[in-house]
Order: sequence, then C-alpha cells, then structure tokens
Amino acid sequence: MPFAQDPAAVHALAVLAFALAHGADRNLTPAELSEITDRLHVRCEGWTYADVHRAVMEALGAYSAGPGAEDAAVRIVAALPESARHRALADLADVARADGVVLPEERAFVLRLAERWRVAPPELDHPRASTGPLADLAYLCVALAYGTDADLSDSEADVIHRKLADWADALGTSDVPADALDAARARFAAGPDRGALHASIRRVARALPTAFRAVVLRDMVQIANADGRFLDTEEDLLNTVSAAWSV
Repeated sequence: MPFAQDPAAVHALAVLAFALAHGADRNLTPAELSEITDRLHVRCEGWTYADVHRAVMEALGAYSAGPGAEDAAVRIVAALPESARHRALADLADVARADGVVLPEERAFVLRLAERWRVAPPELDHPRASTGPLADLAYLCVALAYGTDADLSDSEADVIHRKLADWADALGTSDVPADALDAARARFAAGPDRGALHASIRRVARALPTAFRAVVLRDMVQIANADGRFLDTEEDLLNTVSAAWSV
C-alpha cells in the first residue's frame, strides 16, 4: 500500500480514523489512538514509528480544528488504487472495533466510505484484533504455526494451549487459554492480515515487560519446532518479533 509515497494519503486516512473513532461517541480512547497509529505504521513502509506518530498527531490537530472528513474521503479516492482503498477500509473497521464495540454510527460511517470508495464493505461483526495480551499472544502463535506452512498440527495446537495456560498464570489474567486459542484460529481462518499481526506484536511490546517477552519468544521457538520442522518463514516471523520486542 503506497501510503509512504503520499504523505497526504496518510494524513487523510488518519483524519478519517479520528472522525470514525471520535465522531460516533465524542470520545477517543487510548485503545483507539493506539490502533490508529499501529495500523498506519504497518502500511507506511520506510516510516519509523515516531514518523507515523507525528503524522497522527498532526492529523488529530487538523481534525480538532474543524470538519475535514469529507475532504479526506475525496483525497483517498484520488490517491489510492482500489486494492489499497480496500485495505484502508479494513484498517478503519479495526479502529471501530478497538474499544470492543462497533456503534451504529461507526458502522454507518464505514459502510458509507465503502460505497463512496467503490469497494466491498469489511466484516464488522467478527471478533476484534485483540481483547488483551493473551488474545494477542494466541494470534501470534496461530500465525506462526499455521500461517507459515498452511497447517496447524495437533502437536502445535497442544503446545500453543499449554504455553497460553502458562502465560495466563504468569499474567494473572482471568482469560481462558482455550477460548483465546479458538478465537485466534477463527480470526486467522477468516483471512490472514499482516496489519493485524504487526498490531498484535506492537501491543504485546507495550503491555509486557522485557523479561516476560523474552520468555514468550523462547516458547514461540518451541511452538515453531513442535511439528518437527523449522521453516525459513517461521524464522523470519520470529526475527520480526525479536526485533520489535527488543529481545
């Protein structure tokens, strides 16, 4: 998605994200702000996270100064091809889900953009990208075990469930590991999403201390080896996680 080649498109999408997240209930939650920044960072290859955060804050100022969503919607049509508009709308749908509920006003906003941008509307009712660290960890493990070789073996599923149980105990969370794994498998089966994957990686980096991230990364190596194979694609994903988590 060529956002990085067109800063105006980045600004326009951020303005639309604020109009969606804040306009429906007049409240912008930290989860929504993080989702907006994370999604744009994934789409802006070559941009640092600080660059994206700066652009997001500039867009927030522009949004706060007055109506701008209409112009932003027009600029997106002119700046991005259909495939990029489709992915941008999927990102906006995740922003709508970021606080755990899609309001009728948010749903209507996304559907209007889909019609205006001449793209199929995204699914707004499937579970959102994450409801906490354990959900994000489950999604990363499923992506590691299933996404790299298009197969989730029984041995991999068993190891993932055991690791999720260990992590849940260490985190002191009431989340049920089996439920987290089932939800992650359902979300991945609905269609792999590079943006969702990288957003989960970044949320874990923010939520968990370095020492715990190191334990999780070690356990993820065991998950990758659970089926007796260690693929280059699995190593690539683990290297991405290692770099993002600074472990």
